[in-house]
Amino acid sequence: MGKADEVLRNSSNSEYSAISTNNGVVVASYNKSVTETITLDVPCKSLFFANDGVSDTIVVTVNGLDFHIKNEESLNEAFEPFTEITITNSGSEEYRLWVRK
Repeated sequence: MGKADEVLRNSSNSEYSAISTNNGVVVASYNKSVTETITLDVPCKSLFFANDGVSDTIVVTVNGLDFHIKNEESLNEAFEPFTEITITNSGSEEYRLWVRK
């Protein structure tokens, strides 16, 4: 997590809730370990993804582009506007995701 990110930890569980960043306003945050397709209510332009797992690679797909994120690696990129993110997690690795508009 970069110095520019402002993050709050939800006291009722271990999920993170990001409130803002230098790269835009965060509109969604996830702390999960499942395969899923996330559909956003508004078009977004960037995301931060971290694979907190210990062994498997997780594939993040945005705008038809696949990014293979190995354990303990992250992705912090800007994109053409998108409303859908697919996370393919075959090994149930834990991950964090912040989506910015």
